Amino acid sequence: MVPLAAAVVCRGRSEAQRAYLMQCAGLPADASLPPLDPEEDPRADVVDAILDRTWRARTKADRLALGQVFTPRPVARQVLLELPLGPGPSVRILDPACGGGIFLIEAAAWLAASLSETPGLARAWALWERIAGVDIDPGAAALARLLLGSSLVDALGDEDPGTLPLPQVWLADALNPETEVLIEAFAPTHVLGNPPYLEAKRMPNPDRARLRTQLPELTGAFDLYMAFCHLALRWVGPTGVVALVLPNKVQVARYAASLRATLTASGRLHALLDLSELAVFARIGVYPIVVILGPERALGSYKACHRVASLDAMGRAALVGVDVPHELPLAVMQPPTWFTLPNSAIAALADDLLERCPRLEAVATVRSTCSFHRKGLRERFVKDGEALPRGIPYLGGRSWSRRNEIRPYQVDWTGHRIDFDAEALRTLRNPLPPLECFMRPKVIFCQHARTLIAYGDVEGRFVTKDVFPIVLPHDDSPEAVCGLTAILNSRLMSVLYATWFRGIQISGGYLHFLPVYLRRMPVPAPERWTDLAEVVAGLQTHPDEAKAEEIDARVMEAYALSPEDSALVRRLADHELGFAPAMLARR
Repeated sequence: MVPLAAAVVCRGRSEAQRAYLMQCAGLPADASLPPLDPEEDPRADVVDAILDRTWRARTKADRLALGQVFTPRPVARQVLLELPLGPGPSVRILDPACGGGIFLIEAAAWLAASLSETPGLARAWALWERIAGVDIDPGAAALARLLLGSSLVDALGDEDPGTLPLPQVWLADALNPETEVLIEAFAPTHVLGNPPYLEAKRMPNPDRARLRTQLPELTGAFDLYMAFCHLALRWVGPTGVVALVLPNKVQVARYAASLRATLTASGRLHALLDLSELAVFARIGVYPIVVILGPERALGSYKACHRVASLDAMGRAALVGVDVPHELPLAVMQPPTWFTLPNSAIAALADDLLERCPRLEAVATVRSTCSFHRKGLRERFVKDGEALPRGIPYLGGRSWSRRNEIRPYQVDWTGHRIDFDAEALRTLRNPLPPLECFMRPKVIFCQHARTLIAYGDVEGRFVTKDVFPIVLPHDDSPEAVCGLTAILNSRLMSVLYATWFRGIQISGGYLHFLPVYLRRMPVPAPERWTDLAEVVAGLQTHPDEAKAEEIDARVMEAYALSPEDSALVRRLADHELGFAPAMLARR
């Protein structure tokens, strides 16, 4: 792709400018370049197409090994528009994994606008001094050097490059300590980009061990992008800016928890832009979010853009968002998760509920259930009813099924049973939870769903697979279980969870409803639960949409929501967040 890009950016240039650009590309001055359509605009959408085609030319294996994700040009432009510090004379911008250079050329345009009164060659030198990139891929680094060189030539106007050096794009690994020497000499004030995403299980063991030694702050099964985050913060110091396109799991991942806590408590979190619905990222199975970090400051708020659904909305002006107080994620849980909110009203409601309601963990135990860790164990201990007639009824008996056995207020048992031989499984190094957890009134909920859906097992009938965790009220009466079932099935519970923990979204808009997060949800005081019990018991026996709506309204009353807040929750659930409007139709 480099010769094609060279043909595009060299077109219409003077001989001296063309010679400079050919050097940037690493091509001989007299190299033959591909022909171009004479009617085609040489430097508009063509550059975008070249970058996209370069990324697509990589095999899937190469992209996975390098952790490469293509960044559309409007996204890079939007990142610059959101920065908390403008393009002042001391700004020095680094992209430590620059790929084809999209952030570099957008940074050049951003800085050039502030240098409009500077003469051509002096302007080009100013850009050269203030922009640098690093990439481990030779082809990408050459393309980035060429495209950034084109930006420098644009700054020249009609002037010749003279002794202008080649752009500062280094073919190197930014995570290598030797490269850090170059970066520290450059002294960036801003680190921008889209660093590689590479899960710990795909990372070579020597690389993972080296990074742990180099960056002791890395914890758990960290993704490679975390190393770039920590180094970027080190390079810019407490007064600098870091703006990165990251997978949305950074909002919730355990390995990022201490970093989130530090950045939230120091006021450095400036903005979160949720790009998870952009089709360009969906095609590669990535749910990205832009994280923008500014200088340390007193606790205030960060801007949250809950949904950016189209590239057409990006790259023109700073996005409109909701101001979320830093104290709100700190109040939800410690260490905090990061979240965006669809409007300021839900932020105020969340703050109010956290202030006056107990957490679920204060009135109930939320726990995972039966897992089978070795191949063949499930088939050995779980069978259909005819093969194991004396076994305990079991939910989740099929290894994979589109049929979900839990629906709102309903159970659709497939007939599987479990031989609950805890001692045999313990001997096989596969312990099960205590049987008494199941043989009592409890709430069963679905771990993978678009909304929170639950069934009240008031008779303690079922043992469940780990995809169906359970909630055990401290008051284990059937009335308490029925009341808590209504709360978990409510619109409000799903709205709060889907905004606070959207970062755990998986394919198709499904969420992971996990005990570690669910236990932090605010619930009405237990004395309010029994008001719901009688209606819930009837609904579980005879499904009725009108009764389900009545129960949902009663749940909002139990939370003491105002009419305005109740209407807000309904609007978010039924329209803006895309839940099924019919309560019993949710999945």
